[in-house]
Amino acid sequence: MAAAARDRLWGGKTGRGGGFTLVEAVVSVLLLGILLGGVMVAHERTCDAVARQSMRTRAAAVAERQIELLMASRQEPNSPSFHGEDEQTPEFTWQMDLQRVPVGEGAPGSAASSVIQATVRVYTKGERSGQGEPLIELVRCFGTSELTPVTGESVAVPFMTEEELIYQDLENRLGREPTLIEVLQEMVDTGQFSQEEGLELMEGLEGGPEALMEGEGR
Repeated sequence: MAAAARDRLWGGKTGRGGGFTLVEAVVSVLLLGILLGGVMVAHERTCDAVARQSMRTRAAAVAERQIELLMASRQEPNSPSFHGEDEQTPEFTWQMDLQRVPVGEGAPGSAASSVIQATVRVYTKGERSGQGEPLIELVRCFGTSELTPVTGESVAVPFMTEEELIYQDLENRLGREPTLIEVLQEMVDTGQFSQEEGLELMEGLEGGPEALMEGEGR
């Protein structure tokens, strides 16, 4: 009778020739559920990645379009900043910032010895331009042969300040946004500030004057 009760409890005979037992069936279903869950998660992540890449590709087309419109004008803009909604893909907004970067051996502060650096950032329409991370950021430079100055040698797009140039150069070398201490250290190293001025500016900052002293010893 004990054997018969055992057989009824486990769904059949206890021997291996009687097929799957109830416990084995439950375990199989649980394992299948876990596997299917993993497949679904991987599928969702793949779909999200594809959707993000598709959005970035369309955002890049918006940025390229704004650069092409600027090139087609062949005229230096009369303002250093523009923004708007893309006409072809209205779910995106864009912002273009222009700065003049000195280059070459010409007279300092003249259009002939500089290029216009155009930076286009594209955002989804729900985000305000300049707020949060852009979907794409595109940078192009134009000489006076490509964008004619507004009137003679006068320029509407302002020159980058020494601080902005140092920040940009440091950002390019580090491959990331530099910290305030790194910027101040660079300005001391390039002679923009004396060591005493740098120490005074670094007072109260994390890392403080010690960071500057370490930099001087490099």
